[in-house]
Amino acid sequence: MYDGPGRQTALAMLYTVLAHESPELLPTAEARAWVGDLGEEAAVDVACAPLDRAARLLLDGDRWRLWTRVEAALAAGESGSDRRVRDVAVTLGRELRAVSLRGSLGGVRHILDALLVEAHEGHPPGARVRLEGRPATVVGVRWSPAGPPTGYEVCLDGDPTVRVVPTDSLDNGQSVLV
Repeated sequence: MYDGPGRQTALAMLYTVLAHESPELLPTAEARAWVGDLGEEAAVDVACAPLDRAARLLLDGDRWRLWTRVEAALAAGESGSDRRVRDVAVTLGRELRAVSLRGSLGGVRHILDALLVEAHEGHPPGARVRLEGRPATVVGVRWSPAGPPTGYEVCLDGDPTVRVVPTDSLDNGQSVLV
């Protein structure tokens, strides 16, 4: 979990897509300055939660379409008038063509799940839980466009089958019937 080469690059590409397609999700300069002055990581997480949620939801869509969207966002950045955006787009474009990031997307999904689920006091990927009286591991979180998680993806110990269960079905240390 949380692994894969190029996780930072894959995350940057998700945020690049969102900056290109949904710039309204980006915190304003004033919000970034205010949050930065607070010096609290939790405040940054709150300010960026809509952006993080949208990045996480990109990973639930069609992967082929995602790479097409990444290419379009990078092309727009490379041809834009803002030098900083151009430099970032050129660098990310080189990295996209130099390495395969597909193996990183699972780790990126886990990172975003853990970041987002914390605000809802839920179970991040890797959390040990009980399901049907048996020990299990959370391997993913299900999300809607807004609000708390809608479910968990769980594997029972010794069984690689991923089960999707409602969020209220798990609790550390308790047996749960699903």
